Amino acid sequence: MKRLTTVALVLLLAVPGQVAGVPPTDTAPPGEQVVGPDDRPAVETLSQDENEAGNTTSRLSPTGNVVSSHVSSGTDMSQVLTEADNRMELRFRNRTFQRQFSKASSAASRSAVASAMLDDIERRTEQLKSEERSAVRAYVNGSISESDLLRTLASVHARSQTLDDTLTNHEQLESSLLDYSESDRRSTIADELEMLRSPVRQRLNQVYDGSADQRSTVTYVVASSNGVVVESIADGEYLREAVRFDNTNANTSDTFDGDTSALHEYTQTELYPWSFSNNPSISFGGISESRYRLSIGHSQGTVSAYIDGNTREVFRESQRLRLVELPHSGSLTTTKDGLNLTINKTPNNGPMRFNLTTTDGDPVNGVVEINGKKVGRTGTDGVLWTLQPRSYYLVSVSTETTTINATVSS
Repeated sequence: MKRLTTVALVLLLAVPGQVAGVPPTDTAPPGEQVVGPDDRPAVETLSQDENEAGNTTSRLSPTGNVVSSHVSSGTDMSQVLTEADNRMELRFRNRTFQRQFSKASSAASRSAVASAMLDDIERRTEQLKSEERSAVRAYVNGSISESDLLRTLASVHARSQTLDDTLTNHEQLESSLLDYSESDRRSTIADELEMLRSPVRQRLNQVYDGSADQRSTVTYVVASSNGVVVESIADGEYLREAVRFDNTNANTSDTFDGDTSALHEYTQTELYPWSFSNNPSISFGGISESRYRLSIGHSQGTVSAYIDGNTREVFRESQRLRLVELPHSGSLTTTKDGLNLTINKTPNNGPMRFNLTTTDGDPVNGVVEINGKKVGRTGTDGVLWTLQPRSYYLVSVSTETTTINATVSS
């Protein structure tokens, strides 16, 4: 492909609050191309607003030696069939327990079946948690691909939902028993299962089964031995989840001592100051083992987080941010052969917006590639939102007659 135009955009992104971000680096993550210092073209167009870097939410990220991948996914019938088998197996086990319960000849034996059923759900929940962690670490050490990791996380989400449905069946069995109650234990398991689900993982399942909008099916993964971030875009929203395995402690001592006022003040000042200051709608809830669930609705979307009362750190976080509300931390515009290409970036390694138009402002449908991989089309409105890599990367936007190239830096 002949290069017609080359421009560079250099942005300095700051991460607000105490939630650490991934620092920019000139080292290419697996599958990404880096432009060396001697190869980088001169800056042709540069516009940035560093003040916007703090005008959005804090975001949890892994630390240490990170690897990352920019992944384009699509319909995956193998994944769909595997999940169908998983659902069938779990439902078969559920029906088996229900049959055993109905055939039990005494209240004691029925209680024993109900307890065995809950033991099985709890064991499988722990297996899902272990599978999630093992997949992240296998991806980091190169044992599995980024696509394998995403399929595993999507599968964990789906099986978690099926197990949660099984908890409802257990509750129904319990309702017919006297002097038997496992509601607290069941609630604890439900909390563990809920933490294994997220909008990003649900989106992945929709991509695999073909029910998602195929215009942009890019997912971005950043991981280290202590955690993972997965990002996607769907229905005008930036979906982001982060897990930090090292931010939770088996020590159940609670430094907040159940005081939600102290938790509120700490979260507002140390974890999510911007979110608390922008039209917040806030709710706290306690979960088992001195951990807290936090939900913040704010002017750009929502943040859901789990905070460990012992470490005082966020160990799971999910964000849904409306694309049109995100501030632009930098932009470039270039013109070629009667076409205008504008690239807008958002703070904290957030998504980027491509807008391709004629010089008269009419939208143009073009193919967008990053590092030689197609990430989507600008479509009939001339706009594509996608996820940006974490290093220098090559951008190409093409129509039938023109190609515009750019080299961009995080």
